[in-house]
Amino acid sequence: MKKIFVNISAILLLFAFSALSPNRNNTIIDNLSIPGPILFEKESYILAWNHSDEKYYKQEYIRVKDSLNKFNKMIFIDVLLTDLSPKDLVDMKTQELDKRKGQDPVINYEVRDNAQTGEYLLDFLISKDDIYEWNAYRYKAITTNKGKAVMLFAYSTRTFKGAEVDFNKFFSLLAKNRGHLISQVAIYKLPLIVIK
Repeated sequence: MKKIFVNISAILLLFAFSALSPNRNNTIIDNLSIPGPILFEKESYILAWNHSDEKYYKQEYIRVKDSLNKFNKMIFIDVLLTDLSPKDLVDMKTQELDKRKGQDPVINYEVRDNAQTGEYLLDFLISKDDIYEWNAYRYKAITTNKGKAVMLFAYSTRTFKGAEVDFNKFFSLLAKNRGHLISQVAIYKLPLIVIK
């Protein structure tokens, strides 16, 4: 069990901050059979990058006007084939965030759980180099054509340090819209996952 935990932790750490990692391949394959584009908050997001291995699948969606290396908003969907629960993965993520607190003074997070559905929602603020980023992660246990899994549906928005107006606007809009965005992530109709 410890080896499985370490392997899953390594996967989660490698892909946890997709927005903060600019190196990506150019081949885009929809491995999760998600019809696109994804519509969220009246904006369309197209599949722009994906990664997969035998247990972990990740797909990132951005607006047409954004680029992967410098975007302001992103939706991503991860599927991890595992017997772990959404709570297990949330606990791993919050432990990771707690460890980053020494190097990242803006880290702040809150966890919500839905006892009826077994889902968890984690929202958090992070920074790295010239980026400030806020994320809302929704974790749900699912069954795919390849077995039990946890699906992560996530919304990410960010700004870049150095642009004082953008920085102030980002935090002002976040303070105003955070509750609404969390609610929209929580009620978003999740796609049926069929792994190719």
